[in-house]
Amino acid sequence: MTMVREGYQALALPKKIIAKIKTIVEEENSLYTNVTDFAKEAIREKIARLEQGKNQLRKHHKFIKFV
Repeated sequence: MTMVREGYQALALPKKIIAKIKTIVEEENSLYTNVTDFAKEAIREKIARLEQGKNQLRKHHKFIKFV
């Protein structure tokens, strides 16, 4: 069993996704040093897009209620 650092939780991903990320990480001009760095950035970007979308939806609903 793999030990996970305190304050962290393990995440399982399909082998095909990991393989694709590895090819990106291993490219000559890659900005990523490992699969974990790539995954963390991708997840952060997705969360930011979702939160931005929620904020836009809230503004839209406030405008509709105003009109």
